[in-house]
Amino acid sequence: MDFAVVLTPNCKCRNRYEMLKSCIVDTWSNSISDNETFLYENDTNCCTKYYDEIKSNLPERDNYYLIQLVQDGVQGTGPLELSYLFYGYYPRHILVLEVAPEWKYNLPLAYLLVLVVTLILSLVLMVRAAARGLRESLRSSEGQFYQYCNLIFGGWDYCIENNKASSIKKKAIYNELCNHLETERYNEEKEQRTKKERCRLYMVRLLVNLVVIALLFVSFVAIYKSTIFAFDHLKDAKDSKESEQDKLMILLFEYLPSGVIVTLNIIIPYLLRALVKLEHYTPNSILVLTLVRTVSLRLASLVVLLISIYQSIPSCPDSKPSVCIDECSQPWCWETYVGQQLYKLTILDLIIMFLTTFLVNFPRKCIGHKLMRGSQIGAAIGDIEFAIPKHVLDIVYGQTLCWLGMFYSPMLPAVTCIKLVLVFYIKYFDCKVNSSQSSQLYRTSRSNALFISILLVSFIVTIIPVGYSIAEIKPSLACGPFRGLDTIWSEMLAVIQESPDWLKAVLLFLGTAGFAVPAIIFLILAGYYYYAVAAANKHMVSLLKNQLVLEGHDKQFLLSRLNHMIKMSAEEEGENTSARSSRPVEDETGHSNDQTLEA
Repeated sequence: MDFAVVLTPNCKCRNRYEMLKSCIVDTWSNSISDNETFLYENDTNCCTKYYDEIKSNLPERDNYYLIQLVQDGVQGTGPLELSYLFYGYYPRHILVLEVAPEWKYNLPLAYLLVLVVTLILSLVLMVRAAARGLRESLRSSEGQFYQYCNLIFGGWDYCIENNKASSIKKKAIYNELCNHLETERYNEEKEQRTKKERCRLYMVRLLVNLVVIALLFVSFVAIYKSTIFAFDHLKDAKDSKESEQDKLMILLFEYLPSGVIVTLNIIIPYLLRALVKLEHYTPNSILVLTLVRTVSLRLASLVVLLISIYQSIPSCPDSKPSVCIDECSQPWCWETYVGQQLYKLTILDLIIMFLTTFLVNFPRKCIGHKLMRGSQIGAAIGDIEFAIPKHVLDIVYGQTLCWLGMFYSPMLPAVTCIKLVLVFYIKYFDCKVNSSQSSQLYRTSRSNALFISILLVSFIVTIIPVGYSIAEIKPSLACGPFRGLDTIWSEMLAVIQESPDWLKAVLLFLGTAGFAVPAIIFLILAGYYYYAVAAANKHMVSLLKNQLVLEGHDKQFLLSRLNHMIKMSAEEEGENTSARSSRPVEDETGHSNDQTLEA
């Protein structure tokens, strides 16, 4: 959508070199203060400084070495910073088509609407998937009293026609049966626990939760401190870059926040998976706890990263707007800086997957199963379980980075699509070659619903910082389609003010309490109505189940009575037959044919 609505008009109407020089803004708000006027008149200076700074850092084409190309490709700096990949390259212009000058294309509005429409479509699709997964989960839990009968007699798919599909289906049924047996074993063990064992287990779980909270807190502090430190020292390092040591320091400061996040995402989940085994939960509970804790770490780390960047953005005092002009909001284009951080996290995530799969797990497999075959050390080294929660969270984390960075880096969804293709083959190799079957069994239907729910929670958490930056934070003066505005959402308000009176009245009414309060009341009443309907349906289902049970009892009673009557009838018929056989038989003349009596 970004490519069709935002990127194509830019490429069609202006070439790259004109875009680099386009620091003059075409559109302003009609109602601005004196300080804002001062900022509007001087932001061209910041924009020019920004592009001059970037171009001065670009080496000559003849001196552009391969290592610099790779470094810029991974960091999103150099030529990539002056490309459509990042927010700062898009100008604040109304594009005019040469073939139809009367048609104007508001690029800032298109940039904002693409984000809003994309997020709404993502939300709708995820809600539908979550509802479908929830229905499947409820359907699978309905037959819990007859789960073994349902699996054995009704679990087979008779549409399967090939051996591979049938083998997969057999394994799925086998895993479901093993999961049910494991759950029953856990429930029996839970009922047999003594009071002392329960108290000891609760103390262990309390300590584990305290350790988890401490690990998460330390992780957040490390991310916050590293981001603030890198943000504060990056400007000094760039200003004094003269030697190779200064360039190395710049590289370290650029990678410090992303490196800390990636390192924590590697180390902390292993600790969480080790701690959850001490709590002695069921496999499904272990899956839920592991996912919730790991997702909390990854989502909160991204939120802390953005909060620390937002706090480092210098604000412009109303009384001294020249301070903002002089400083030019270092980094001059903070939106591009945020996009670069999320772009680096996306690239580093792919690099870590590749290195872990081919340079860690594959050598472990070869050493454990070929060089040290048959030994306990070889088994410990070479046995790598395919951890389903970890691999699923890798996909969720990549999608979260895409949602979080698509505003600051409009082409990040395209980068994520390419990354997902590569991730598929990396995970396929890891599953087929490196990994063995997981020792923990998961129910398919509930796991799918859980993963979709976690993705939905990730989406909700993602839109909070993005929405805050759009509604509250002042855009950079040096770059972007919204420079010179109070907030990014001011562009939408300016468009509403220029719309026809009837449309403006409707849109403004939608933002007032006169619409919000009745809408909230209506949603509450609608929610209560559907809750009451669901409760009534649930009660009706319970009654129908009880009726079916009673009808089954009646059927059993009737069948037992029928069997008893049949048995009695058979016994009576047998007695009559024996009586007839023992009675003397007379011929037509009335003489007896009983040979015994005659004798």
